[in-house]
Amino acid sequence: RHDDDVKKMNKALAEEGFEYSIIEAYSPKRVTAMGDLLGLMPGMALDLTTLDTDGKPWDFNDESKKEKALNMIREKKALLLIGSPMCSAFSQLQHLNFGRMSPEDVELVKEHGRKHLEFSLQIYRLQHENGLYFLHEHPLCATSWRIGRILDVLAMYGVATVWCDQCQYGQDGGTEGPVKKPTRWMSNSPERCHMPKERCSGNDNRCSRPGGGTHTSCTGKTARMAAICPMKLCKAILQGCRAQLRDDGM
Repeated sequence: RHDDDVKKMNKALAEEGFEYSIIEAYSPKRVTAMGDLLGLMPGMALDLTTLDTDGKPWDFNDESKKEKALNMIREKKALLLIGSPMCSAFSQLQHLNFGRMSPEDVELVKEHGRKHLEFSLQIYRLQHENGLYFLHEHPLCATSWRIGRILDVLAMYGVATVWCDQCQYGQDGGTEGPVKKPTRWMSNSPERCHMPKERCSGNDNRCSRPGGGTHTSCTGKTARMAAICPMKLCKAILQGCRAQLRDDGM
């Protein structure tokens, strides 16, 4: 059944002229790596940790890399665009650190975060205008969700958000315990009901995932490791992609 589904997905993507099933921006190959393992049409990761064909990283501080990425989106290269721009400028933890920084340094951090968030929103708009799909993720409590340009994208037809607790998808941040990591997702896919939305129902910091456990604080090294999507979460995103293809008659 799985092999048949993958063959059907690949056939549908090829017939629509896509070069990639999924493009991930600001992320190494995570969902696309899962897709590769399953035999799905190859994906593309546009991230500092991945190299372009010229042997240089996909650094969006470089205007030429930004333009190349924009052209890929304009040319309808992939069905789904996933964006995970850096969130440190908008996190609750970083705001605690701001009190120990100079106003100039605080503004530099904020400006860096805004610049890359705005580029992500720009490519989402292009994907949306092409009648294709995007999926954006940031922490549930990130201040970015209150920024005007995010609200403008949310106001576009068919765009909405859901949220989940990543502990329900196996997130452990490299520790032996569950890491809750509440995450909000924004998408223009009508099949967003298939987006990750499982939430933890545990009390007193206990996790309701199978096997239970006590939530580990998502700070420091754990927070850095928790930036890696667990396999179950990647699978949920791919299942949503499959559901969207089915809904579109492909």
